[in-house]
Amino acid sequence: FIGTDINIGQNVFTVSPAQVDEGDSGPTNMVFTVTRFLPDDDSVATVVYTTSPGTATAGVDYLPQTGTLTFAGGTTSSQTVTIPVLGDTTDEPNETFQLVLSNAVNATSSQSPGTGTILDDDDPVSVSIADAIGSEGQDLTFVVTLSAPSGKTVTVPFSTAAALSGNLATAGVDYETTTGTLTFLPGVTQQSVTVEAIGDIALESSEVFRVLLNAPTNAVIDDGQAQGTILDVPPALISGFVYTDLDKDGVKDSNETGILGVRITATRDGGGYTQSTITHADGGYTLLGLIPGTYTLTETQPGFYADGRDKHLGVETPTNDKYTGIVLGPSQAATDYNFGENGIRPEFVAAFINRRAFFASAIVTGQWGIQVAAGGTVNPKAGDVWVSFDGGWDGQRVIEATFDAAQGNATMTLYNTNLVKIADSFPTATGAQLTYNGVSGAPYFLKISGTNPSVALNFRNFTFDPLAATSGSTGGSTDGGSSSLQSGRFASAADAEPSVTPATAPSANDLVWQEDDDWVADSLLS
Repeated sequence: FIGTDINIGQNVFTVSPAQVDEGDSGPTNMVFTVTRFLPDDDSVATVVYTTSPGTATAGVDYLPQTGTLTFAGGTTSSQTVTIPVLGDTTDEPNETFQLVLSNAVNATSSQSPGTGTILDDDDPVSVSIADAIGSEGQDLTFVVTLSAPSGKTVTVPFSTAAALSGNLATAGVDYETTTGTLTFLPGVTQQSVTVEAIGDIALESSEVFRVLLNAPTNAVIDDGQAQGTILDVPPALISGFVYTDLDKDGVKDSNETGILGVRITATRDGGGYTQSTITHADGGYTLLGLIPGTYTLTETQPGFYADGRDKHLGVETPTNDKYTGIVLGPSQAATDYNFGENGIRPEFVAAFINRRAFFASAIVTGQWGIQVAAGGTVNPKAGDVWVSFDGGWDGQRVIEATFDAAQGNATMTLYNTNLVKIADSFPTATGAQLTYNGVSGAPYFLKISGTNPSVALNFRNFTFDPLAATSGSTGGSTDGGSSSLQSGRFASAADAEPSVTPATAPSANDLVWQEDDDWVADSLLS
């Protein structure tokens, strides 16, 4: 009875601990010994025994029993109690139950029960992982399976790794590096590892990588590595026009001229991918290399124009300057997403006629901080110069006008979309400066006035995405809704700079502003 508490004294019943290997099937007998120590007379004594569950479950791990033992008097004697233990093939912890003595007659029963331990003798379960195939921009799901249900909690660490052969995928470029630990609670046999396949616009062969299972707890590895195959998804495109809608019907007619330099942005639903471009001289735009998915298409309203109707294949979008729910499949070309404008706002017609209007609706080249024109100056002496910052901007922005005060003065005034003045410039040692803490969404208009014929404008503290200067950006625009001067400039012979070709004079009956007739395309940002 080593390790068993017993009452030291006369006429006491005690029960010994017992243990047995579980076995794989059928009952195996576990035998407890019950002893009557030092009877104090020759009287017959009895004691009741009963099984009591512990971590073992009655009827599942052992057969519950109860009964009465009878002992003759006079000398110390022992009897046995046999409890059937039920075998199984589940890998599980050792389990216990108890044999409890009670209701002794002509003797005293010990309060210490006998503990029965069922020793698990099953091999640990094995774990394996299956290969997975998925497309770019989607999740690859690797199924991890136990060979059988386990009675223990199984944990399995995992990690991604490069493939050993084939067209190797690159971590962080083609798939997200992923690590973690799977937990299988008792009875659970299947879990999964999810790895994100990163979308791109390259046309390429399928690429491969691996997911590795590391040393598990309460299990052994059967198949510890799986191959992930990333299927290439050809990119898609969206195209359309921004144009002056003369008859205001939302349909681009052949005599309706496009608007240069308007910013168009496609945003993939769910985040993570935005691309912007600007319209060409004919008002057309194409957003190339879009990862298939569902997109929202947005026009940054050109500030000098009155807003018009936007239609795709005759269907008008319910949200101004925006199309939603554009579903792009691989290699799909979504065309005719057009944005109509109702012509020049009346407040700016004079500025257009006098070629004193500059768009600021599109990023063309360079970075914020370079000057407006290739020649470096505008000429407010010939008349007020206007610049439209179509999308506004977020945060504080600084606009500097640099000039020689000996040749005349110049001031700047900033207006909101309703042409309400919101900021004035103040003089500096080199000219004038205007600072404004803006909010994107609606245009700001800058007016440069004065008597100086040569004023250099410098825009500072704007963030800038150089990739957006051409076909777009996978990282998205970072200019907070603002934008720089476009490559279209209105100019006249009176203020022509070295890089600007004078336009022909507009006709009195001319209803359409178009390149080489009313204005000249010029790369203002070199």
